[in-house]
Amino acid sequence: MRTTPLSFNFTDHVKTILKNKVWERKFSYGFPIGLEKTVSEDIDNCIITVYPIFYHGIVDEKRHQTIIKELCGTIPPYFDVNEYKRWPHRNGLVVIEIIYKSELQVIPTKKDLTKRPIPNWNMDFIEKKEHLFSLIEEVSALFLASLKLTFPTEEPVVSSRTVDSSGIYQISSGESSYFESISLNGFLHPLLIEPSKMAQIERNIEAIASVWHLNLWPVKRYLTAVDNLPLSMDNLLDLVYSLEGLFDKQASSDFIKILCVAKLCSSRTEAKTMREFFSVVYAIRNDIAHGERSYALFDKVKIGANETIAQMVYWQMKSVTAKMILFAFQKLLTSMKNGQRNLRFNIDDLYERIFDN
Repeated sequence: MRTTPLSFNFTDHVKTILKNKVWERKFSYGFPIGLEKTVSEDIDNCIITVYPIFYHGIVDEKRHQTIIKELCGTIPPYFDVNEYKRWPHRNGLVVIEIIYKSELQVIPTKKDLTKRPIPNWNMDFIEKKEHLFSLIEEVSALFLASLKLTFPTEEPVVSSRTVDSSGIYQISSGESSYFESISLNGFLHPLLIEPSKMAQIERNIEAIASVWHLNLWPVKRYLTAVDNLPLSMDNLLDLVYSLEGLFDKQASSDFIKILCVAKLCSSRTEAKTMREFFSVVYAIRNDIAHGERSYALFDKVKIGANETIAQMVYWQMKSVTAKMILFAFQKLLTSMKNGQRNLRFNIDDLYERIFDN
């Protein structure tokens, strides 16, 4: 069926990023101290399951409630995490499950959490809760980066669209469970996964995981650009910054444009169109960055002789940036033996495209 869940085994990838001391990276996706305290051998399994958007078949308006009850059991009402009961049945669902070999002894009881006027919080539990969640945030970022770079999906949106960004965080040990609401906006951005390319997805995830501990700043910026809905044209700036992060800070915008043309275009016509596209991208970028004007999603802009709406520039730039990041990953993976430790293009990459030797 088209709504059959997709499952990704992340156990080895989690162990890889912990072995490589991912918390020593210059930036984080959550709580790096929690990662440092995580012992790889304590993790028994890590599985990510994607329940696709519902768009075909018999309608089940309680689809999410059924799935969550099967996965989490009955959620006691005193946890006050009922947002999921309002989720539209059409929406997709992502479940990240990390299983540890040891039990947790400090989960608060109903009496602890309902004590008035102040709940009886155990600070050991609060620290452990944050510690455990840090790994979920890191795994989420790795998963989203791998998928969103593999499938830079386009889905035009309207600024008035509202999206429920709630989620559920559960800690369970033995007979005890704890629940709270969370928000991971990165899972709201449109993503079309092609199941026929699962082998390619797995290869990309494994490759990115192997270097995830490095300072991959362009990826961090790319995820910022595709981390929320409703979309704003300000997100275009993050895509530009992500692309520029693939080059030395002395690199000119003209060199960046030329290398993108060389990497992505196969004809003179494509090259001309790409140059016209970049002229508009940088014009919008400069207008916003320097306060000349703002852009709404449906403002009209011209690329060459063709008129389009502003958000289409964002969606196309998303694809361009993703492709260039993947090229940079290919270079990094083949150049690490020579000491390269980041995603970086230089003049040699242009020479490589022009000359045979």
